[in-house]
Amino acid sequence: MRGGTFLAGRSVDVVQTMETSAASSVPNPGPGGPPPVAVGDIRDGVIRLLDLTCGVSILVGTGTISVRDCLTMARGRVLVLDQAAGEDLQILANGVSLARGEVMIDDEVTSIRVTEIAPTIGGEA
Repeated sequence: MRGGTFLAGRSVDVVQTMETSAASSVPNPGPGGPPPVAVGDIRDGVIRLLDLTCGVSILVGTGTISVRDCLTMARGRVLVLDQAAGEDLQILANGVSLARGEVMIDDEVTSIRVTEIAPTIGGEA
């Protein structure tokens, strides 16, 4: 099975990869063990997972402040960030970095345009 980000364009590839590898890698548990899982059950489970939602966060920047500054935080306080102005923002899903992007404002809607996909654990982008 291939890990990484499940994007719409990759969903079929993930299902096909699981289908071909599951048939050859399902162990025979022997008597008294759990029954083997059918390839169709695995595919159905993956397809259901593709429609799950997860929280997405956009990280504008990071910085550090002292505990004193944290305790005396007030409205209007300016915090200096480590990121340069105009630098792409980090896109996180459930706290995991997926991509980087730039802010877009269309009418009164704020969006992020993806400019770079983060590499997966295996090194593929």
